[in-house]
Amino acid sequence: MGIPRILRAIPYMETMGSAATLRAILFMGTMGSAPTRPAIQYTAIGRIRGMSKAEPLTVGWIVDAPFGDFAFEAPEAKRKDRGPALSGRAVQACPAVNELEKRLFVVKAPFDIKIGVDKDRENYELFYDEQRTRVDPDVVSRFITFMPQNLWRSPKHPVFQILLPYVFLCDEKCYLTQLPPFLDEYTWPGQMIAGRFEITNWPRILNFAFEFCDLNSCLELRRGQPLCYFMFEGDNPERSVRLVRAKQTEEVRQFRKGIDGMPKFTSNTFSVMDEAARRRPRNLVIAIEDGDEV
Repeated sequence: MGIPRILRAIPYMETMGSAATLRAILFMGTMGSAPTRPAIQYTAIGRIRGMSKAEPLTVGWIVDAPFGDFAFEAPEAKRKDRGPALSGRAVQACPAVNELEKRLFVVKAPFDIKIGVDKDRENYELFYDEQRTRVDPDVVSRFITFMPQNLWRSPKHPVFQILLPYVFLCDEKCYLTQLPPFLDEYTWPGQMIAGRFEITNWPRILNFAFEFCDLNSCLELRRGQPLCYFMFEGDNPERSVRLVRAKQTEEVRQFRKGIDGMPKFTSNTFSVMDEAARRRPRNLVIAIEDGDEV
């Protein structure tokens, strides 16, 4: 009688967390014998003991505004504004919280503005309150766009965008996720539209897109308040992120020229990612100052 081949579910510790999980492994032996597994020791965050720490993922940022670049502050690591822990078991001591927050970078509002939507029957009109807005009218027209109704998520929820002229670059596989500032206090009459895309082959300029849900209230932003978060992910989730101000070289300009305006040609810009990858220069990130590593 041959030795039975049994799939036995045994608990093991995930390499990137502390929660026990079940994994089926092929078991060779008699019914009464125990499976033999290599003795692997993991550190507190799941790295195999003795394995060297991975180098940080370098992400470059540039600002490319029509004018007024200095109004757009450098992105900051979210962890910088955390208060001291009240004890060794406070929120700031939680590994799961730290693993998330160390990956978040904050972009702040570039100007003061109070903006709302008027509805007249089936027509919608975007307006701003001059008394609560400190920015010239020509800036409003250059940086704020009221989206056509057929581009909204819902016919009852108007959408507008504020140009955020940040461009993020990375010479390795890297995804950017844009999120609302959920760790900061804010009261908005709607929601920021979040998104995620690969920046390696698609270093596009960004926007803050907002969807109104309460037309009886206005969105009021003050210069310097957190506007949104950016999170960066590479192939290895253990790697930290080093954010550096990058030089806008001629190669960067020419590569980005191929990206600009692509939504006018296709509604699915991801469909031309392969072409962008073929034309991409080998190196785009040239740092011009020390980075902010988290």
